[in-house]
Amino acid sequence: GLPFENDSSDPLAIVYCAPDSKLQFDKNKAILKEDGKAYLEMVIPKFMKVVSSRRMLPNIESILIEGHTDSSGDDAFNLKLSQERAFA
Repeated sequence: GLPFENDSSDPLAIVYCAPDSKLQFDKNKAILKEDGKAYLEMVIPKFMKVVSSRRMLPNIESILIEGHTDSSGDDAFNLKLSQERAFA
């Protein structure tokens, strides 16, 4: 039930993009809001069931989690904020 997509830049990769409305942060903050936490608590077990299956697990080399920002702030600030949001 998760909308995985093919990665056009890597034919061996699949991508899951959480809806923007589900993972919102306050401006310049990396603290995940409660509805985002609830969304991840619902989605992560489903995601892990897929990636840890006998069919998938032997083929997984890495899992990449990205955090994003808006365009305000300089590159160094936005890079740090993106990393903090990915960890959140």
